[in-house]
Amino acid sequence: MKLTFTTLDGGFVSLDLADDMELENVKALCEMDLGVPAGKMVLSANGRDLTDNSKTLQSCGLKDGDMVLVKMMGAVASTSRTGASTGTPPTKIPKIDFSSIQVPQLSRGTSAGTSSAASANSSGFSPAELMQARLIGEQLKKSMEGDPTELERQMAKFPGLVDAALKSDYAAIAQFIRQEEAEALRKRQLLITNPDSHEAQEMIQDLIRRERIQENFEYALEHAPENLATVHMLYVNCSVNGVKMKAFVDSGAQISIISREFAERCHIAHLIDDRFQGMAVGVGTQRFVGKIHACQMEFGGAFLTTSFSVLDGNNMQILLGLDMMKRHQMIIDLKRNVLVIGTTGAETAFLHESEIPQNNAGQPQFVPNESDIQALIGMGFSREAARESLVKHEGNKDAAVADLLHKQADKATSAKPK
Repeated sequence: MKLTFTTLDGGFVSLDLADDMELENVKALCEMDLGVPAGKMVLSANGRDLTDNSKTLQSCGLKDGDMVLVKMMGAVASTSRTGASTGTPPTKIPKIDFSSIQVPQLSRGTSAGTSSAASANSSGFSPAELMQARLIGEQLKKSMEGDPTELERQMAKFPGLVDAALKSDYAAIAQFIRQEEAEALRKRQLLITNPDSHEAQEMIQDLIRRERIQENFEYALEHAPENLATVHMLYVNCSVNGVKMKAFVDSGAQISIISREFAERCHIAHLIDDRFQGMAVGVGTQRFVGKIHACQMEFGGAFLTTSFSVLDGNNMQILLGLDMMKRHQMIIDLKRNVLVIGTTGAETAFLHESEIPQNNAGQPQFVPNESDIQALIGMGFSREAARESLVKHEGNKDAAVADLLHKQADKATSAKPK
């Protein structure tokens, strides 16, 4: 389930968690992102505090999409919801009560220092710290697996932490947590001892900004949740020279496109004029092998004369661009979910999500630059792996390198003797 954890000062983090995860482990995951010590953390959901750390998220009555309030034990937790009844975000600038900010002790140990030293291993971290680091590392790896966007986001935000998580280096993760806690402690002390300083004022301004962002997010969740949904592209059924196909309708594309492979399937490849070769430039580049000047295309019972630029790749069926849409005066009617051909009056319905071609079969595949491929080969990766990773991440070299390192780390882990 996906839960959003928010604090009284406006901080928030969204986590994908298992239904059977215990509250004790959830608190450990929240500690790094929200800066609230797990030992002093109180989770509150649906108007009640969740006090039993041994309970699972499911047994606490939490569901996918729920929001959980994270409070610090002993802090003033007065959360006014005056704006919620009207559905409009509050407009007053929030007052920050510095007396509610608790500063943890500088010492990480207890009065029984000898016992804590005995429990620490040779890396200088206690078993509890390493357990917390392991939980965070595993959760981070799980969230990034198969999600290049999340991998890229985390790599940009915490490059050292991501690298340690991919290598299962829990000591490095524990060190990162220590540094983050020390920095959070320094900032809290600064807010209390010198709130008028330039840095403290910037921190206060950032707290206000994040609170406004969270209010805006909650307002969107309540009043416009559809804005957070995935929007699927527009496809229609058609036929070219009698062969049934699916066309991707793209009013942002200047020209209409078909791949050489599908041109051969439609028995029109012999019409390719190689005098019109060139390069398609957009998200990456791809080579045109020529142009088909005129062929018959059918939409919703209407037969139209169309022209296509032919791509050298084999992943494209048909892309209906602005050139043919303007020529045949087509109208994208999203209210009725149809494509109207203005010159004939015919119309055809856009395809349902389940009918849309998979694996980007209707869109041009990204072609990486040769210089980027050579750069990755210079790092020790094979040409095939470098090209595949660059295509997957649409030319983002940093994300491609991170993905390849992730795969190397997984192979090294699986190769270790058990």
